[in-house]
Amino acid sequence: MAQELHYVYTDPDMVDFGTQKKTQAQCSPSTLKGTYTVAGNGTDVFAPIAGLPAPPFPMAHVAILAADGLGHISGSGRENVDGLSVSDTFTASYTVSRECAVTVMIADTSTGSPTTPVPEVGVISG
Repeated sequence: MAQELHYVYTDPDMVDFGTQKKTQAQCSPSTLKGTYTVAGNGTDVFAPIAGLPAPPFPMAHVAILAADGLGHISGSGRENVDGLSVSDTFTASYTVSRECAVTVMIADTSTGSPTTPVPEVGVISG
């Protein structure tokens, strides 16, 4: 039986690469408690960013985050967008369903100004 699946997701607005893994039977917010490393990359094809050429352009990020098991995350990382590299810090709130689906709302705190939270979704595996 397969334990892991690698994929490429495309639609008119994005290209995304990822891995899917078999999940455990039941989850809760405490399932996510701990410290994690995050790494990702892709192509931004829809969001113009001041000071950068018009999309599409490559982007990548690495971060370390801590989840408290109660629905709160904090972390710091580094973003590289079309060759421009910047450090960032962030906070987030998260929910975990019984079926191990995770929804995270991330807010960048590195600028000192309020930002629009960015939603991300995933599944706990392993």
